[in-house]
Amino acid sequence: MSEQLKFIVAELNREPFSRNYNLIAFDSLDPLSLLQVLTDVLAEIDPKVMQHYVFYVSAYPALSQEVY
Repeated sequence: MSEQLKFIVAELNREPFSRNYNLIAFDSLDPLSLLQVLTDVLAEIDPKVMQHYVFYVSAYPALSQEVY
């Protein structure tokens, strides 16, 4: 596995994210799950990100249903 992947997993397992991933589990995440991880990380860094996400889901319900 690449050093970058090891770094990402190590940082996601630390505070404030506390994700508890291992390299194999993280590497096998599907694209939508990776997008969710990214959204969660950005929301933790900047709470305004979650506000924008909630707005997007409420403003475009048809698109959000297609994703899920």
